Amino acid sequence: MTERRVRTRSGFMNIFFTGAVFIVMYSFLIITKEACDMRLRRHELENMLQFDYKLETYYLLFHSGFLSIENEVGYGSFDEFLIEDHFKQDQYIEIRDRGDHIELKGVLSGEERGYYEIKK
Repeated sequence: MTERRVRTRSGFMNIFFTGAVFIVMYSFLIITKEACDMRLRRHELENMLQFDYKLETYYLLFHSGFLSIENEVGYGSFDEFLIEDHFKQDQYIEIRDRGDHIELKGVLSGEERGYYEIKK
């Protein structure tokens, strides 16, 4: 009888499957990272939008006459629509009475986010 010798590459298939698994896992890692980044960005945009709505609400309250300022400078409350004497460091709505007009300035994370002037 003649024996047939079959040449096999036993290590080749193991390396191939290891590479394929690595590529699939890396793809899942990238997709997961992108999903987390999108979720954080969405949360940040929602906070910015809520701040813009609050600033615009103060504008509408002053413009319609439902809210007035007693001092020269006041700061809008984020809990209720009141004017306070102090503000939070990272976000605030500054209200200034300039005599002939009222200025509303919204600051979020140290950057000016919105500005309104209301003429009396």
